[in-house]
Amino acid sequence: MGIVAIGTVRGSEIAENKDADEKSRLLQVEFTNADDLQTIEQLGATGEDSNPQPGARVIVIDLGPSYRVAVALSDELEPEVKAGEKEIYSYDGAGAKLATIKLLSDSSIELNGDADNAVAFAGLKTAFDQLKSDFDSLVSAYNAHVHATTATVSTGSPGVLSATVSTGSPTTADIDPAKIDSIKVP
Repeated sequence: MGIVAIGTVRGSEIAENKDADEKSRLLQVEFTNADDLQTIEQLGATGEDSNPQPGARVIVIDLGPSYRVAVALSDELEPEVKAGEKEIYSYDGAGAKLATIKLLSDSSIELNGDADNAVAFAGLKTAFDQLKSDFDSLVSAYNAHVHATTATVSTGSPGVLSATVSTGSPTTADIDPAKIDSIKVP
């Protein structure tokens, strides 16, 4: 009991565990050669679910007669995070990372890279609505102003006042469709 072995994942399936009391991820693990393929229950941390790609390395512990569990997996990708950081990712069969979440030691979070920033929508909307209101007020003032339509040069009759012929339109800009309800930030 407690013997540790290292194997290579060759496949997986969701099926009943050894005790047949719940569904678990069962890994097909190769140990010494292709003929030594065993089905091992994968144990993971609470709140996490992962399905290793074939080729991932796995540490297996014997818990008793005919009961072994996989307790740690490695996809053998080169580690990239700094001390105090964590990265969660998915990857394809060739080992290329697809989706990533990095929890950085400065308390920031990167989703799929750091090319742009997330925004607090409520604050952005408040500023945008104020800008929109200011613009609409300017358009209203422009539309209400009057022009002298004839010149008042030296002699002759004074100019005639008339309303602006070419008017502006209030904005119909709306940022509400940019809001993503499934991602929240402080």
